[in-house]
Amino acid sequence: GSFYNVTGYSLIVGLSSGSDTLSGQAYGAAAYGQLGAVLQRAVALCWAASVPLCVLWVNAGPVLAAAHDIADKAARYLRLVAPTIFVSGLAQCVQRYLLAQRVVAPGTIATALTACLCPLYNYLLIYRWQLGLDGAAAAFFVSNFTYALLLVVYTAWRDARMAAAKDPRCTWPGLSARTALSGWGVYLRYGAPAAAMVCAEWWVFELVILFAGTLATADVAVAVMGIAFHVTALAYMIPMGVGQAVNTTIANALGAGAPERAAATFRAGLAMVGVTQAVLSTSLFVLRAPVVAAFTDAPPVIALAASTMPAVCATVVADGMNSLLTGVLRGCGRQAWGAWLNLIGYWCIGFPLSLLLGFTFKMTTVGFWTALCIASSTQALIMMAVIFRIDWGKEVERAQSLVANDMAGSGAGSECEGSQHGSPDKAAGGHTGRRDSLQQQLRRHSGARRSLQHHEAGTADVMQSAAADVVGRHDIEATL
Repeated sequence: GSFYNVTGYSLIVGLSSGSDTLSGQAYGAAAYGQLGAVLQRAVALCWAASVPLCVLWVNAGPVLAAAHDIADKAARYLRLVAPTIFVSGLAQCVQRYLLAQRVVAPGTIATALTACLCPLYNYLLIYRWQLGLDGAAAAFFVSNFTYALLLVVYTAWRDARMAAAKDPRCTWPGLSARTALSGWGVYLRYGAPAAAMVCAEWWVFELVILFAGTLATADVAVAVMGIAFHVTALAYMIPMGVGQAVNTTIANALGAGAPERAAATFRAGLAMVGVTQAVLSTSLFVLRAPVVAAFTDAPPVIALAASTMPAVCATVVADGMNSLLTGVLRGCGRQAWGAWLNLIGYWCIGFPLSLLLGFTFKMTTVGFWTALCIASSTQALIMMAVIFRIDWGKEVERAQSLVANDMAGSGAGSECEGSQHGSPDKAAGGHTGRRDSLQQQLRRHSGARRSLQHHEAGTADVMQSAAADVVGRHDIEATL
């Protein structure tokens, strides 16, 4: 599971998040047909990246040969779950396509249904039909396929209904190989650093667990690290949901030419996550004994976990703030800033410091989490200082330029028939390929967009639903 996540899933999650900027800003600018073009491009890129990953997993036997007792089984499991990466890539892209439009309830429902079906899949494939490890791999694939299928079916139905009704907000221009295979350079300008941003954080946590297994009391240390990661993962769900909502709202606001709304969204998200994580961290610290006891009854593990929990509780605040702040950066299209900050925070500070404290100073898991806390806190402070210095007016200009360039590079195939009927200015202007003309169109549509009051409301609902969605997705992963 860890090998799959580190070498594959983390890359696809990061790469697909490039659409957070492109789709969110295009929707705010009323360039509705562009969202469908970005979706096709994102899926094509994620699938293209998945091919070498599958080749790696199919030939992963020698890589895993260090542990001969489980190498064959692990390699077989990877070969069986390899097709899942294509399904996961599709689901990630469709999910972000909907979130850019502030459509979150279907994702939450799909997550809940899949979570309910996961135990059934595991029971049937592993125990009832006695497929063992092969059944576990099949259950993992079927669970991911179920989630992706539910999202795709709903999205196809919604887009078809909007197109038939000539809805001006129609976002699907029709499936086109030309659209899917064009504009990769623009997408990768945001998708590549987004992938680097996700991987820089994800990989260092996985690596720390690996090093915990080399300690003298490896079994106790790994157990404590597992408890700590379960606690931080649960605490991460709320800021992750708020961060996604803030990302969508800021991207929409910048595309719509509303810098004040973007700045206000950042401040509201900052206050919400700050208060929530502070209360959660304090509660975990006060209740650390029963929390640890809920995971284990082994005295050595309880003793080490009790001394590690203060650092874990402090990390909860910093980690939550980072989730929010990276959401702000994605909404602004500043993934490159996040990638560099994650690289510096986790790899130049966090990882070396964790080795120093954990091994040299013999602080074991306490040292690991103290280092991660210092790295996360330093990163959050720097990122916050950077974002407070953002000129939101210039970000609006940058967003309009980005959408114009992306529209020019997509060609006529990105124009949605429904949006043509609802936007006379855009239909008359067409896609001339000239950047200035496209920017003028975007300014006109942004003005019209801001007059639609039902698009100005509902930020709290987006945050609430997105938080529920990520909590449900965590339940699926825990069940698997």
